[in-house]
Amino acid sequence: MYFIILLLFIIILFFSQKILTLEYFENNSKNVFLVGDSILQNELYATPSIDDYLSEKINNQNLFFFAEDNTTISSCSSQLSRINIDYNNKNSFIFVSVGGNDILNKIVYVDNPTNELLIDIIKEYESFIRSILSKLNKSNIILLNIYYPTNSYFHKYYNYIDKWNKFIKEFAEKNNCKLLDLTEFMNSPDDFSFRIEPSDIGGKKISNHIISYLNT
Repeated sequence: MYFIILLLFIIILFFSQKILTLEYFENNSKNVFLVGDSILQNELYATPSIDDYLSEKINNQNLFFFAEDNTTISSCSSQLSRINIDYNNKNSFIFVSVGGNDILNKIVYVDNPTNELLIDIIKEYESFIRSILSKLNKSNIILLNIYYPTNSYFHKYYNYIDKWNKFIKEFAEKNNCKLLDLTEFMNSPDDFSFRIEPSDIGGKKISNHIISYLNT
């Protein structure tokens, strides 16, 4: 009789621990969402790509690659709509890189750019990020700023990048977002391909910083 009771106790303990372990895993599994442009989706410009690097470190079931090349702020809403509301929790990490193509299209690649054009982009960006904060208010929102391309063609636009990055930093601080500061490590010619896109070297740096956010 004593042996039967002991055996039942061991069986119950085993299964309860198994259930607890499963629940712990499910509740603490970190999901990574990449939203935005080619800074987070550089497969057309580098091999291995950011997708490749992250897939080596993170279970594919927890990776969501929504970022696309040439994405602008206005076209980014479709990516946001693909994030299921069930992922609105502390274990979801939403990395957002958008605005760079808007600056290229409306400032870099036009004649006589003005600060007013940048202000319009900032307003559109702010509205989009607030929509993310509204939908995913329990998640971790990490905003990426813009690096300074080392190619000399872009040097004359550094003042716009300065203003943009200052805005991103202040917005992140005021709205409980985190900042992934690309300017801290994307500063070597080897970090770029096609003058302005993350190379395999730059992509690896970005991937490593993404992973580091999951461990903080």
